[in-house]
Amino acid sequence: MAPSREILRASIKFNVIVNLDQLHPEWNSQTRTTLLSRNDVSQSFAGWILKREGNCGHFRWLKQSYVPTLRKLGEWRIILVDCLPLWVVHTAPGNRREELVFLHRDAGRPSLRIREPYVFDDIMDPVGGTCSERRQADQELESFATTVLSQLIEVEEDLLGAPSSLRLMVRLDIGVMHGPDGQLGYFINEVERGVGIGLFTAGNPRWTLRLADEFGCSFSKWMTKTCLAMERLIEPVT
Repeated sequence: MAPSREILRASIKFNVIVNLDQLHPEWNSQTRTTLLSRNDVSQSFAGWILKREGNCGHFRWLKQSYVPTLRKLGEWRIILVDCLPLWVVHTAPGNRREELVFLHRDAGRPSLRIREPYVFDDIMDPVGGTCSERRQADQELESFATTVLSQLIEVEEDLLGAPSSLRLMVRLDIGVMHGPDGQLGYFINEVERGVGIGLFTAGNPRWTLRLADEFGCSFSKWMTKTCLAMERLIEPVT
């Protein structure tokens, strides 16, 4: 789906983190990410989590500030197609150790579906609130996602000199954390493109079908546009 140049750049996770930090410097003060040094044996790992940019040996290790709310509250994983939210999966701590519960919500709808044996008291999801308040909360989350995506696309396209595949489809993993003012705010924990986007569709086959239907139309238009552009670059055979 994405051009090879984009995939190669995005596979270096630190590149994406730097882009996000440029867009929102306030995140960097709360969730610092630094490259591990191969030579500094005295570097501390207290209060940090370790990540690697990829699966192969040449990728670098990173250390990132530990955010307690990610462990306590979980993440909202939003699939966006054509830069618009399609649906949301909330992965939250379950009622047994090391277990997560998946909640599905179609974007734009205040309803939630939850699988047994979990009940609302087992997850960090509001039980109360009016429909109007829930819709406002949904709009706040979706507005944050679309705004950050738009900014990230602008940065990527400026660097690549070509359209970003993020316009077609992307999964944004969003967490919350306490800011300097003590208030909770959203932040981007992961930007996923390519085959990893549909990782959390396995909870219900209908999600996969819905994603395929929505993405199919956008992908068809993208392929047509790309092929026409390629034809203009190829000189006709005489």
